[in-house]
Amino acid sequence: MHAVQFARRMGKNKALQALLTGVDFSAEQAEALNIITQYVRKADLDNVLEPLLAIVANLEVRDIVMYKEIVATSIKDEDAGAELELRYFLERAKEDKTQTIITTYLKHGGQTVREAEDIQGIFADTAQELGS
Repeated sequence: MHAVQFARRMGKNKALQALLTGVDFSAEQAEALNIITQYVRKADLDNVLEPLLAIVANLEVRDIVMYKEIVATSIKDEDAGAELELRYFLERAKEDKTQTIITTYLKHGGQTVREAEDIQGIFADTAQELGS
């Protein structure tokens, strides 16, 4: 990993310590320092991977590309990332699939008090109705 990535993920002091000392980190330490996304014990690997792979398998390639572009842009420039995200949203809002998702989300309480109190419940109800 490059010094730039260490600095972005760990902050100045921890990045300098890691780079100057060359000390290795355990998997648990690497997770705590944001060097890796998630540490999973080998015994738990299947239980963690199965639900994640089920989600990713249902994504369209264009969605993965979109999120990668938004994240990469946002890391460099937060305002540019927000602008790109809005541009993607406006582009996709015209599609029938997106209109169905938005209508269902609103039907289950999006843009109401329920959204502030139970957004996870709205997502669950919306997904259930859409058959996802």
